Amino acid sequence: MRSQREAADTTVRTPRATASASAPAPDADRAARLAAILDEAVDRPGAVVLVSAPSGTGKSEMLARWTARRHDLQILDLTITPPGHIGRLWRVCVERFDAAPVAAPSTPEAGRLDGSVEFADDARRAEHALAQATGRIVIVVDDADLLAHGIDLFSLQTFLTNQASHVAVIISARHDLPLPWHTYAADHRFTRIGEAQLSMTPREIRRLLADQQTELSDGQAERLCALTGGWPSLVGIAADHLAGRPAVDEALGQLERSPQPIADHLVGEVLARLNPELLEFAAVTAVPPTFDAALAEHLCDCDADEAIRDLLRCGFPILTDAAPDRSPVYRYPGLVRTHLRAEMRRRDRGAPASVSRRAIEWSVARGRDLDALRGALLLGEPEVVEETLVRVGPRLILDDRVDAIAPLLEEASASIPNRPIVLLLRAMIALESDDITAAIASVEHAEVVRPSLRAGSPSSDIATMLYHVLVVQLSTRVPFRGLADAIGALCTLPAPASVEVRVLALSVTAAARAGLGDPDEADTPLAHAMAIAASGDLAMVRVRVREQLSSLASLRGEPLLQKHWARDALDTAHAAGRFDGGVVGRCRALELDARYQLGEHLDAGEVDDLRRDLDTTVPSWSAVVRRAPMMVLTAAFEYAADRHAAADLARHTLIRVMRSRQGPCPSPVMLVRVAGMCADSGLAESIPELAAVGERMFGHVPEVAVARAVGTLVCRGPEQARRLLAPVIAELAEAHPETAMTGWVTHARIAAGLDDRRECHRGLGEAMKIGAPRGLLAPLLAGGQAIAEAVARDVGTFGHEEGFAAAYLAAVRERWSPRQVHLTTSEMRVLTFLPSGQTAEEIAEVLSVSVNTVKTHMRNIYRKLDVGTRRDAVSAARTAGLL
Repeated sequence: MRSQREAADTTVRTPRATASASAPAPDADRAARLAAILDEAVDRPGAVVLVSAPSGTGKSEMLARWTARRHDLQILDLTITPPGHIGRLWRVCVERFDAAPVAAPSTPEAGRLDGSVEFADDARRAEHALAQATGRIVIVVDDADLLAHGIDLFSLQTFLTNQASHVAVIISARHDLPLPWHTYAADHRFTRIGEAQLSMTPREIRRLLADQQTELSDGQAERLCALTGGWPSLVGIAADHLAGRPAVDEALGQLERSPQPIADHLVGEVLARLNPELLEFAAVTAVPPTFDAALAEHLCDCDADEAIRDLLRCGFPILTDAAPDRSPVYRYPGLVRTHLRAEMRRRDRGAPASVSRRAIEWSVARGRDLDALRGALLLGEPEVVEETLVRVGPRLILDDRVDAIAPLLEEASASIPNRPIVLLLRAMIALESDDITAAIASVEHAEVVRPSLRAGSPSSDIATMLYHVLVVQLSTRVPFRGLADAIGALCTLPAPASVEVRVLALSVTAAARAGLGDPDEADTPLAHAMAIAASGDLAMVRVRVREQLSSLASLRGEPLLQKHWARDALDTAHAAGRFDGGVVGRCRALELDARYQLGEHLDAGEVDDLRRDLDTTVPSWSAVVRRAPMMVLTAAFEYAADRHAAADLARHTLIRVMRSRQGPCPSPVMLVRVAGMCADSGLAESIPELAAVGERMFGHVPEVAVARAVGTLVCRGPEQARRLLAPVIAELAEAHPETAMTGWVTHARIAAGLDDRRECHRGLGEAMKIGAPRGLLAPLLAGGQAIAEAVARDVGTFGHEEGFAAAYLAAVRERWSPRQVHLTTSEMRVLTFLPSGQTAEEIAEVLSVSVNTVKTHMRNIYRKLDVGTRRDAVSAARTAGLL
């Protein structure tokens, strides 16, 4: 389009004026796609379209094709030429519409800054003429980047702000003009067409070459798209190179090696425009796969922003990847990059490798770990690849970026096969996904490759430290090595230079000591880990330490502290822009579990979302050894639509984990929780099996006895439950706080069933002494209607725990609502007859069902309301809002 007008300052064209432009385009797919974008854009009232991309991307050609086919529009096709005054645009508009002079325009004056501006009158007349014109009008302004004067830009901005609704403006430029595009976007009249839209897609490239009798596979089309960046000019050169060649892969390989035709084009059409400084800048920045201004300044020691702008002004092919939250990242099309690197290597064979090493070192120092690893793999020097993996591999995994590093690690294994760091990083990734077998295999393979790992290293060797960390982690999960010996070996190693590996070693040591039953010994290493992590920019490492602190609080039965650390971890992760992933999911589970224990209201949708997220981040059932899914299962029980199915799932899951013996179970406390769920949903007969498996796993711990007592109370009555619980009452003082509290609540329920008010009050008092300092309400809430009535009856007799009793009763009132008691439709029908005093036979006759059916519904009602008599069922149903 531009070649037809280069002799004129500014020209006007209607679609019918250039018949040749309406011929079918060789890249018809791309043309149709872009035409559809423009069609939709200009149909908006007062449309403003910005076509912004460097030269060579086909902007002008695309606009020429589009204007040629839109015979239904009045199109003013304008080109700004040096020196680029806006006044020519307004004169052309006036001439096109033959507008008469007007004395006072009704809109602000687009060209009037003061009386000395020569185009002020033309701007007013153009605005008036366009406002008075009928039909749809489109103004196409090409080469608008030549409007560099502030007065010109102000005039254009004023016009766009006040343009008539039937007028659309398309501005084509090599870069974004400094205009308030966001205000036009806010009015829903702005469309931006950039490099991404102008570039050809692999499918379009394949169709184009097929029209030229060159058949490409999907893979070959994607390969050519990567080489050319999808730029139509470069695709055209590549198409000419491939034409008539039967061996397409070989021809593509020649393109990747920058054959002479491509080099001639680059030298003659692109590189010849650059001065020596810009050419050197382009060559150096072509070495890394991508670069931004900061890296370019480090490599070239110049004003990188200015150099990039100069390259764009020269029409140099630079692809831009921009995101709102970070600075733009630049790259060159593969053909251009290959040629620039080849020219640099021709001048100095070692120059590209030297630049690559500098870029890798700079990226590592600034935490751009993926860029550093990609650069090392591209360089291909085994020593550099191994050193880079040692420095950035653990950090990427601890930063919860396993998906990003995993494919790069497989690529690295081809460059440095059987190196310990590759095997150890694979073991770390396997542990993240809970694949214990793969982790053990990788660690044992690393021992074979380097036997000195097991003996330990006298120096600060990161690989050696990482090996011992993994041994400790595996020893806490399976009988891999003696755990105590493994901890001792880890603690005697000198601290490595890597901060994140030091933090990991301290965190693993703390978790292992807690797993050995000595949580107090975990405080010191965790405090040390917190101090080290806080000193560096290691957000996700800090999240992991806080997760450990929250888990430790959970093991100690301190839900307030558990919630604090989990919330702190989530805030840290969110501040770093991380809202999902395995670590974040586990922290969310810890917070949810703490809120459950504290008796807080949980949103059912939030619980379901977390369950789905955990199913995604920890796909195998064995991941429950991390406790997160078990925590969510128990917390979600209260909100489950089918509580019977929810309890059965929790029971099966817990039994499977305990039988697998893959590491520490979610904790014996879960045994008591799941037993309570089973008792509350008609699965009390399954509790003995659950307790038996728990006894084999944990031994004769109080949790086993309490679980059995909970099941016996439902199945066989309070007398037998008392005989089971009595021997363990004295041991509750040494048990986990939640277990101890559940034991005393069960004691109170048994006493209430035997009408022993004294022992019932004793059980409640002991339970509150345990729960009050910790805010632990869940065991009391799980006690059901009998406990609620007993506490309400004895209010005023709990001494220092009176406030805690009041908090419990408030939680009961908030929880016991129709959404919390799940009765079927048939059960609700039977429930409505209970206050009348009618017998089961009479109710059956009214409902036209059998007596046994009515009695079954009544048993289910009593169980769900946790009562034993009709009178109590009516009272509980009224409290719950069911009657």
